[in-house]
Amino acid sequence: MDDPVEFQRVWLGRSLWEKEREIARAVKRHSLVAVKGCHASGKTFTASGMPLQHLTAYTDGKAFVTAPTLRQVKTFWEEISLARRCGPMAGILPEPTTAALRIAENRYAIGASSSRGVNLQGLHGGHVLIITDESPGVQSDIWDAIEGIRAGGDVHVLKLGNPTVPSGPFYDSFTSQSAAHHCITISAFDTPNLQREDGSGPLTIEELERMTPERLAWKPYPYLVSRAWVLDRWKAWGPGHPSYQSRVLAEFPSTDPYSCFPLAWVERAARDATDREIGLARRCRIQVGIDVAGPGKDETVATARVGGMILEQQAWADADPRGPVLAWLRRIAAHTEYRLGTVVVDIVGIGYNFALHIADAGYDVYGFNAGHAAMDPTSFANQKAEAHFTLHDYLREDQVCCLTDAECAAQLSTIRYRENSKGLVEIETKEQRNQRGIPGSPDRAESLIMAFMRVVPRRQAEVLGGGPDAYRISVV
Repeated sequence: MDDPVEFQRVWLGRSLWEKEREIARAVKRHSLVAVKGCHASGKTFTASGMPLQHLTAYTDGKAFVTAPTLRQVKTFWEEISLARRCGPMAGILPEPTTAALRIAENRYAIGASSSRGVNLQGLHGGHVLIITDESPGVQSDIWDAIEGIRAGGDVHVLKLGNPTVPSGPFYDSFTSQSAAHHCITISAFDTPNLQREDGSGPLTIEELERMTPERLAWKPYPYLVSRAWVLDRWKAWGPGHPSYQSRVLAEFPSTDPYSCFPLAWVERAARDATDREIGLARRCRIQVGIDVAGPGKDETVATARVGGMILEQQAWADADPRGPVLAWLRRIAAHTEYRLGTVVVDIVGIGYNFALHIADAGYDVYGFNAGHAAMDPTSFANQKAEAHFTLHDYLREDQVCCLTDAECAAQLSTIRYRENSKGLVEIETKEQRNQRGIPGSPDRAESLIMAFMRVVPRRQAEVLGGGPDAYRISVV
């Protein structure tokens, strides 16, 4: 079937909405198509049906799917398998493996991570379809190889991604290279779920705020971004937040010269750990950072990292989370591959007694006080700025991985710094964040920062009793 939209309707049992139909038809008509979309925009859902149509349309058809990590490639291929099973196509094409579907020696679809040094030589010639998912993170050598393949044969390339990184080949597709591409943008407010029920156009934030829970839950397309999620992100992030711009409005965020953790670095840290990083981590001890929150909307957050790998992050909204936090620490301490080292706790305010409670349970506790002097007083205004820039350096050098918590990533990307009148780096206050329209406290980000900070105790303070029952907490 020549029409890609009709193919998905008849053979895959799918009803595509307007932007999805545009993507499917654009790939057939244009050699280069770039799609930037909001969270859950349907772009990957649509693209997963394309290799199946390509293989049925051409006896020499070849398709290649890539993404930054093997996990992401496998997720895309799960969508391909689901697409094949949900319609008559199940009786025509064989069942795909985790990353391949072969009909003949010269007729196949394969998938591979862009971080694994993929050999694309076999894709030259014939009818070739190339799909790059999560395109901002695809390695540069893959883009070079794709250009080599495009030199011969009938080659069509579909680039998919969230517009999170305002630089690189995917960004160029919408800016300096836009004349060569058919570009499509899918904002959350373009999707069917964010349209008014009477068909008069997209909803506004003000309308979403006035809706009942029943109307917020209205989802004619269950797999697409929801009204409730958009409203929640608007309240949590605010309209000026880079994550709101990219993941809701599908626009590249502006580059902030005073961003402590540029979004491009943060997004890059979502990758899986390499074998080398896993090996290096085995030489290190786990460091835990705990940001303690009082009653209210803020969270108490604990993050465990070893080397550059983030092992786990957990948040509690409890008024008194000491019990759950200790249970979590016991589980981290029981890790079979890594040994637990220092537990860094913010000891300002209620955090002081929280730190004593953890130390009383036998853990090596380091008390972090953001206002205390930095170890390098010639560069940083206080310990807070120094701790932030320790993680800054890790991220800049691409030494952080497994950052999978989206809320933590979003919080990191909003933190700004400045140089004060003495030329020392300092981090903006929560009040200054609120003035910029960034609500809430970056609890998850601060827990991660403490997990990566340099811990060099300069003084030991005995805090309870004496004799065998006494314990010590490291302070600065």
